[in-house]
Amino acid sequence: MKAEEAQKNGRGGRRAGAGRPKGDRRLFSFRIEGRLADFIDSHKNRTAFIHNCIEEAFNRKEEGASFFRASNIGRHLSGHERSINDAPKV
Repeated sequence: MKAEEAQKNGRGGRRAGAGRPKGDRRLFSFRIEGRLADFIDSHKNRTAFIHNCIEEAFNRKEEGASFFRASNIGRHLSGHERSINDAPKV
């Protein structure tokens, strides 16, 4: 069957309103060193923890503060009681 014939009979292809609506979420994958991976794994909800850290970094950037200064390391936990120094040494 030719592509033209498939379009003529109304089967297949994209249709307006068909399928699941697109969301605004995206999947990211990255590699991280063992000590930091252990620290992230120590949280019950890793996704929420990473999201909160990135959200806080974004908000600080919006305010003009330098989030990534060495003096700020470990202060990004958004209410989490653990710090990077509590991560198991590998």
